[in-house]
Amino acid sequence: MASVRPLLFALLAGTGCAAGTTGGITVTEAYGFAPATASEAAVYLTLHNQGPGEDALVRVSSPEAAGVMVHRSVTSGAMVIMEHVDRLPLPVGVPVRMAPGALHLMLVDLAPVRQAGDSLTIILEYARGASQTVRVPVIPYGDPPDSGGTPEVR
Repeated sequence: MASVRPLLFALLAGTGCAAGTTGGITVTEAYGFAPATASEAAVYLTLHNQGPGEDALVRVSSPEAAGVMVHRSVTSGAMVIMEHVDRLPLPVGVPVRMAPGALHLMLVDLAPVRQAGDSLTIILEYARGASQTVRVPVIPYGDPPDSGGTPEVR
């Protein structure tokens, strides 16, 4: 099985889905829409916990934003509200996908405002002590997520 992993990652890289792994967590399908204003921007990605045990996303930051929060969109009556998520569980073997209308990262007070073709730097910190710096491509608002490409993970 060990000899299959490099091949699998090479194949995924060709589809725009692969990324580096840190502490057993792999980030794929990362993208952000070009924000309309400097006040807020949303970023979406998928987190894969490949072990060795349960983990959680406990903090997110960006040098390009005053703050970053994990939000969950929740329907309350006729309204959709965003709930802050302090700790996002990452079970082993179960991808946690962020998508419009669901889980997402909310960046506030961007400086400077990003345009399509730019990127954003996101720092993900996990309960088990690992952290990842992810360069997220910015795509035009409304473009399909697969046009976001591969995030660069350091």
